[in-house]
Amino acid sequence: MDRSFWLPDGDGLCLVEDGRLYLVDPAAGGVPKEIDVTGLPGGLDGMTCSGGALEFGGDGRRVRLDPWTGEVEHLGPRAVQERERRRPRTLGPGALAGDPDLVEVLDPGERLALGRIGPDLSLRHTADDRSERLTTSGTDDRPWEVAGACWSPDGGRIAALQVDLTGVRRMPVVHWLKAWEEIEWVPYTRSGGPLPQLVPHLIDVRTGQAETIDIGAEPDQYVAFLGFREEVLHLVTLNRVRTRIRLLAAHPDGTADLLFEEARDSVLPSAFGIAVDMVRVLPESGRFVVRSERSGLAALYLYSPDGRDHTPLTGDLDLPVAGSDLDYPEMGAETPEQGIAAVDESAGLLYFKAAASPERPYDRHLYRVGLDGTGLRRMTDDDGQHDIEFSPSARFYLDTHSATDRPPETRLHAASGELISVLHRAPMPGWRPPEEFTALAADGRTELHGLLYLPPDLDESGSYPVIDLIYGGPQETRVPRRFGPGRGAFAARLSALGFVCVLLDGRGTPGRSKAFHDTGYRRFGQHEIADHVAAVRQASAARPYLDLDRVGIFGHSWGGYMALRGMLTAPDFYRSGVAAMPVADLDDHHAMAIEPYMSTPQDNPEGYAAASSLDLADRLRGRLCVIAGTSDVNAPFSATVKLVDALVRAGKRHDLVLLPGVDHHPRGAAREYYDNAVRAFFLETLRPEENH
Repeated sequence: MDRSFWLPDGDGLCLVEDGRLYLVDPAAGGVPKEIDVTGLPGGLDGMTCSGGALEFGGDGRRVRLDPWTGEVEHLGPRAVQERERRRPRTLGPGALAGDPDLVEVLDPGERLALGRIGPDLSLRHTADDRSERLTTSGTDDRPWEVAGACWSPDGGRIAALQVDLTGVRRMPVVHWLKAWEEIEWVPYTRSGGPLPQLVPHLIDVRTGQAETIDIGAEPDQYVAFLGFREEVLHLVTLNRVRTRIRLLAAHPDGTADLLFEEARDSVLPSAFGIAVDMVRVLPESGRFVVRSERSGLAALYLYSPDGRDHTPLTGDLDLPVAGSDLDYPEMGAETPEQGIAAVDESAGLLYFKAAASPERPYDRHLYRVGLDGTGLRRMTDDDGQHDIEFSPSARFYLDTHSATDRPPETRLHAASGELISVLHRAPMPGWRPPEEFTALAADGRTELHGLLYLPPDLDESGSYPVIDLIYGGPQETRVPRRFGPGRGAFAARLSALGFVCVLLDGRGTPGRSKAFHDTGYRRFGQHEIADHVAAVRQASAARPYLDLDRVGIFGHSWGGYMALRGMLTAPDFYRSGVAAMPVADLDDHHAMAIEPYMSTPQDNPEGYAAASSLDLADRLRGRLCVIAGTSDVNAPFSATVKLVDALVRAGKRHDLVLLPGVDHHPRGAAREYYDNAVRAFFLETLRPEENH
């Protein structure tokens, strides 16, 4: 199945498969009915869904198709223009590589589009494309942000941030490929440096008057808007090191009520300072659900609208409730997970995702529980991943189930769990799926889970070089758990060349217990390599064809830091390594990405000193290749220069691959060159042709 989507005006479901479009009515047995799209402009590539109807556009024509009746409405030039004006327009790239593009934010009636003119917010009238400034106080040092802004239900107010950059250092990004070099100065906060100050406002759309929301005088707070409920805006704030969260209800005059606060001794389970996976406000009642690790495992709690009373929802489940699973394009995107799948307040039910057993802690299953905390029930059975998508009414859901060795099967269910129909079964391709394995961490007692990607023509009497594909970042798991390429595509390509590739989620990564995650708290870089070395050794004990005299390590971003760490702290184990887009010293890291796990350098100087690899350059014994993009902001190019300087001063030979004008995520020709460079390096240094 190529794709599926629920119609927004009901429970109708559309499927696209093998170039054909189908409509599914769950209430009528879930049998797909083909919709004839012959002759419609743009075909399925030009199809969008709007207001319950399907729109097709191409070659200057546009039509609307009612999927239930098959009636086609041809839209004239004026209607096409009006529709185009109501589409949010892209304003520019996100702040960091990998961030989504910045786009306009439409009001609920699609009459106005929030955008920007210079450092100020603007409003574009979708009726005639006329634009006007909404704010006038923006400056280069205090710009207004469209990202994260939201409208009130009546379209009369906007919640938006004004960002104070006056204390923030600028980092130079040199554009070397211009006729003359050009320097772009990018606001950037390294660990311990001055953060942008986020000032939330409520803006009257009619007058442009902006009321500052009172979030307290504490500096360095992260702020995220959860949305309006009637005239009240819900927002969350996190302190700099993400050990405390607050939920506030802001009123039109800028005053705010504190509804909830939680503080812990270590990082809260939030994603890069955005707490959308920690708090969810229920629109009908104003109650809110909190995902908390206060018991040692992530669990859900339902709070009254004023925050005074709460009910444990998942306390009977001795397994962690799933949270956000971020992913990055360098290893292949997967579907981001969100713990809460749906809430049906009228039926008093909440659906969420969690693990099924301690033996398979990374499987994701659907559960249901009453909003009174009773009736906990697991809704899915088969081992593996269950990707759940509820209909807008929460009466039905799609369960796309797969495992690393099982192709996806998409099933249509009633919310009760009753199976309505099987919509799609993917065939098993002719390739060797990865092999699951478990091993004990370096502590000798904590079980770790990973995958082995084996050569398709593996001869167990032979001897094969090993590549440890490491990430190790504290904010996400990286081992694929679904069928298909995804994050495992790069591993599969390397294994096809004769390598055995290992992927492992070691201690310090999320998705399990609080204690498991906190292994690396304030001591990043001190245990991860030991876990990986221990796991690879144990995997080889039962698989003598793994050649431990030919072990390499590869990583990108956090993985680049870890690959470098492996080469310098386990030089007798790793024979060669590729550190792509790395930092070598956590002082060079973006504050938002590292401080929650390490605190600041001022507060944890010993931890930062121990995590630095610059003073370890003289330990290098194997072959090291460093890959860097000269326009990287996520992992600054200056960090690579410092690493090269340390290697030069230590007299250590190394390979350096520079990608001019490339940011943190190589694309197109740069990505092809990157992949080829990694393959060529490991072919040269680990020599898989000697397998037999």
